[in-house]
Amino acid sequence: MTTARWHGFEVPDDGVVRLLVPVGSTNRREGFAVRRRTTRLDPHPWARGPVTVCSRARALVDAARELREPDTVRQLIVCSIQQRLVRESDLRHELEAGPVRGSAVVRRALDDVATGAWSIPEGEVLRELATSAVLPRVWPNPVLVAGDGTVLPSPDFWLDDVALAGQVHSRRYHLRDELWEGTVEADTLLGEYGIPVLAVTPTGFRRDPAGFRARVERASALRLRAGSRPDVRMTQRGSGVV
Repeated sequence: MTTARWHGFEVPDDGVVRLLVPVGSTNRREGFAVRRRTTRLDPHPWARGPVTVCSRARALVDAARELREPDTVRQLIVCSIQQRLVRESDLRHELEAGPVRGSAVVRRALDDVATGAWSIPEGEVLRELATSAVLPRVWPNPVLVAGDGTVLPSPDFWLDDVALAGQVHSRRYHLRDELWEGTVEADTLLGEYGIPVLAVTPTGFRRDPAGFRARVERASALRLRAGSRPDVRMTQRGSGVV
């Protein structure tokens, strides 16, 4: 986790400096420093004066393996990729090249990223909607353009067959007032173009995930029976979920 903090990733500081050493050396702790043996030294390290540090991808995956707590790891990886600090492909390469121990939680976080989710609550909602036997593919954070050329806000999830949008309203992921106001204004603009928006908070969703899925299923069925759809085109950002 030492190098992850050096690269600017938000990981806890436990006061320990971790050093990777090749096999043949010994695992040892001296004061605040810990040496750990590895059969795979980073092939793409960063050199900064007399200091050699692991690449961002290696540092992030190693830190995630140590953290292990699923929500913490997902938040760390999703935010790092969203902020373009590291590429998903590089993280997957590091994950597969490294040990199995501690890899499951990292792989789950990368699977969330692959769907196009931008936050932990979005990933949770997408996984629940994926259990539906009746919903079409659900697209996270798509680019929407109205028939008159207006670029519309990207909803947290989207059912393109019936032009139904969903928003996961979270104070934690919209901390500044202007970001929170932006999410409210986005819902209003989508409504002006005839697009209904289903909103839920992370707390409300976690209280009854199946109930929210049923709500989305009912809204989708009603839109389908209505037989009309607003003139809006979608461009996907991620693979979505079925």
